[in-house]
Amino acid sequence: MSTLSFALVIVAIILLTCLTVNVVNQQKEYATTATLGLGAVAVGALAVSNMDSLKSGGVPNIKEAQRIIDEWNPWDRITRGELNLAGLELEELPDNLPNNLERLNCSNNNLKSLSNLPPGLTFLNCSMNPLESLPDPLPEGLETLYCIESNLKTLPQLPSGLTTLVCANNQIHCLPVLPKSLQNLTCTGNPIIYPEFNTSRRYMYGEGLDELRDYMKRNERPEDTVCNPPTS
Repeated sequence: MSTLSFALVIVAIILLTCLTVNVVNQQKEYATTATLGLGAVAVGALAVSNMDSLKSGGVPNIKEAQRIIDEWNPWDRITRGELNLAGLELEELPDNLPNNLERLNCSNNNLKSLSNLPPGLTFLNCSMNPLESLPDPLPEGLETLYCIESNLKTLPQLPSGLTTLVCANNQIHCLPVLPKSLQNLTCTGNPIIYPEFNTSRRYMYGEGLDELRDYMKRNERPEDTVCNPPTS
């Protein structure tokens, strides 16, 4: 075999090897993508399963809640120090929540009240619970409150530093005084009884909130410090 022929054979072998490696890598990527897709489906199915369990009345997973509390890391960059107790069928909050806790997600449980809330909370998601009412007062430093679909009929006085309030799909007829710090408000799906109040609107980045505050103030009744527009 001549030197040229030998060189051509070597080049052919190298090209064939590269092609084989490329095919294998593509198969690996496809398998990884498929696995991730199945994982997403599994997570979605788990969420649906938790929802069905909530509606049918599951068993409170107190041990799992305690494990999560014991393993909670306030410096976790991924969770931003959030304690996630969502979907555990809890009927009450554990009495040993960390005193330095700032972010709590206790949504999708069977909570009827929120006792023992840490005073330093800045973020609270208590959506999808049969609450009917929220603590009064709420933690003073609370900045974000999600209480969607929680059977609420009223809201307590809001913290002075609250920036985001999402209280959609409840039975709220009127709103408390809105703090000047509030920038985002969503209360769709509530029987708000202000005649001129657009319940389908989402107030974002403060737009329209000053007008809403003025409207609420004009319709406030002195004998009702929460809110109650005058009847005709």
